[in-house]
Amino acid sequence: MFKCTRCDRDFRDGVKCSVCQERFDFPCAGLTEAGYRRLGEDRRNNWRCTSCKDAKAPSPLNLPSKNTLSKNTPSVKSLSLVDMEMIASELKSLSSQMNSLPTLIASVKAIQADVADLKSIKADIEDLKLMKPEVADMRTSLEFVQCSVESLNSKITDINQEIQSLLKTKDDVVQLKQRLENFEDSMREFEQRSRMNNIEIKGVPMSPSENLFEIFSKLGDHINCVIPKNQINYIARIPMRNDKLNKTIIISVHNRYLKEDFVAAAKKRTIVPADLGLRVSVLGPDGVKYEQVFLLLSDAAPYMVKAAGDLQVLYPKVIHVTCLAHGINRLAECIRSQFKKIDSLVSNVKKIFLKATSRIS
Repeated sequence: MFKCTRCDRDFRDGVKCSVCQERFDFPCAGLTEAGYRRLGEDRRNNWRCTSCKDAKAPSPLNLPSKNTLSKNTPSVKSLSLVDMEMIASELKSLSSQMNSLPTLIASVKAIQADVADLKSIKADIEDLKLMKPEVADMRTSLEFVQCSVESLNSKITDINQEIQSLLKTKDDVVQLKQRLENFEDSMREFEQRSRMNNIEIKGVPMSPSENLFEIFSKLGDHINCVIPKNQINYIARIPMRNDKLNKTIIISVHNRYLKEDFVAAAKKRTIVPADLGLRVSVLGPDGVKYEQVFLLLSDAAPYMVKAAGDLQVLYPKVIHVTCLAHGINRLAECIRSQFKKIDSLVSNVKKIFLKATSRIS
């Protein structure tokens, strides 16, 4: 049995902070048991509580270093965009070096063929030593050939070393690619997890001197669900896909429970910009005075009638008036309902004349 550091309750299974070594049950840690199991052993050993995250405490785990890489290689999560670009450029450089490997191998084979030819020449030189008149010249040639062979052997040794270095570099390239793929997977998983804690607010008017923290605080006061500033990771406006002028406010909180409580409280209230002290400057430079909008003129289409009903939430004193033509049409419909026989007579006359044989032909 363990005791939770936050709620002081006993529990059998939970999580342990890798920095402060404190234990928490799953609700206080902001995780579910199934989600914690899916993290994997490394991420469970590297888990940190919210206090250590706020303090930006470093993780105790370190990734193993490679001979060709720096000893202070950062962890996958702390890699920045600059590190990714450096890794990508290094991969390109290594790939370009690998392109010359077939050429080097062909050169080695050619040099080996030359060495074999030189060895045969050396055997011929031994035969030529039997010729006394030409012994002196043959000695000079033999010394020269021997120096050439030694030089070629040293070159072959250097080329073999370069080949071994390229093969080792190839292994490093494979490892770097694998690390880059793991990093991309981790980034995608981190983004998916971070979106679970995001609160999206639409319809808030923009202003040049707005304070998003102040707007979010007023919204929390209005719905009686205030989230402290130290529980917010970041807050920003993000352009919408179909409307780049009106940007949505995104608030990232520390855990999903804060988000769910806030959304549940917001659904119970009807919120207008006036509740947050904001003004919509669409109809004039001073904004819309909601209490002074009295008339809405449109046709009598069903969707306009429904829209007028919805607008009464924002403009409580508005009166929906349809145009004169629709008013006359409604009056005529009312008269027809009162004089059904006359309406039937007019309808039959229309049918007779509209469907007459001479008219159809």
